[in-house]
Amino acid sequence: LVVCDSEAQKSLFLLFGNGNTQIIPVSTFRGVSVEAIQKKSGKVVEEGLKAGSTLYRFNGILWTPFFEDLPFPYLEKIKYDANESWLILKNLGSYTTRFILTIAFPEIKDLQKIKLTRDIKTVKLYPAGSWVHHKQKGKIALPYTMIEVIKEPFGKGKKIRLPFFMENPNTKILLRGVFSFRGGIESWPQTQFNESIIQDAQGYFAFSLLANQHE
Repeated sequence: LVVCDSEAQKSLFLLFGNGNTQIIPVSTFRGVSVEAIQKKSGKVVEEGLKAGSTLYRFNGILWTPFFEDLPFPYLEKIKYDANESWLILKNLGSYTTRFILTIAFPEIKDLQKIKLTRDIKTVKLYPAGSWVHHKQKGKIALPYTMIEVIKEPFGKGKKIRLPFFMENPNTKILLRGVFSFRGGIESWPQTQFNESIIQDAQGYFAFSLLANQHE
């Protein structure tokens, strides 16, 4: 954690072990603190970063705003294996009746490079060219390969475990989700608060990452 102060902007500069960085702008350093989020047997097992009125929590990719009444998906790992890789996502936040996880591979159209390794009813692979929902435009032809996982319900502490074949461990992935909340639908991530969050082909914000940086 590096504190940066300039006339233009005050910010927190975060450096991760894998070499990635993140900048969190703040209005003042006076309100920046580290707070306990989770305790076990009286000991702090997880801490959050509070900047002003916003509490940030690490989600396995970035430090993101944390709200107690929302699910908080945490990317535990993307474990590469030549025969069968695994993506594991855990909910560290609140219960939701339905969570749909989307894993897109923006540089892959060849189905020999991405495959499902097991027949799971709640998992579907969409080849490039499939007609899918767009946030604003109705239906579009998908320009890349995508996997969709439905988890019902997705309670606190529960995990999504996705087995799949990935030819290259250096594969680029777009990761996002939608979930039920108070009769409506919310997105994960909700906003484009970091440059590594981009808009995917379906018009939703998604975390852009490399698979081999999250083992």
